[in-house]
Amino acid sequence: MSISAVVGTGALKNKLAIDIDSTNMTAFASAAQTYDSSTNGNPFSQLTAYTVDNEGKLVASYDNGKTKVKGQLVIANFNNKGGLIPTGGNSFEASGNTGQQSGDVIYSKANSGGIGAIRSKTVESSNVDLTSELVKLMILQRNYSANSQAVKVSAATMIDDALRIGQ
Repeated sequence: MSISAVVGTGALKNKLAIDIDSTNMTAFASAAQTYDSSTNGNPFSQLTAYTVDNEGKLVASYDNGKTKVKGQLVIANFNNKGGLIPTGGNSFEASGNTGQQSGDVIYSKANSGGIGAIRSKTVESSNVDLTSELVKLMILQRNYSANSQAVKVSAATMIDDALRIGQ
């Protein structure tokens, strides 16, 4: 596509031409959609969900009931796990050349060769902060006790009022 414009006035008047090549432009700002340029006889369908299975395969599900593997997650393993450097939040990084070394990283797909499986939509117990959970439990218990006492007092008051009305 070519655009031309006149720039300037009087003796400084020049014609400016701009050529725009749109062959490599994308539509990344559009709504999420998986595009495939091949046809297989199936009708057009919309992506409905992504799931990760226990082998780390990223599986796309479509509204026509079909599924397709879109990728594979890998797990990193180290020969010397004691040499990893804790970085907080249950995260670690490989150690450098000083002290105890973690060794080279070994990449493998999940659920194979002694590597653990991936459990989608689960939380490891090590990710739970027991202290904050116990504090939340104590707060909820105290709120329950306070509300229970308020209900008892209201019930006793209503019974007393009902007895006085009857006299």
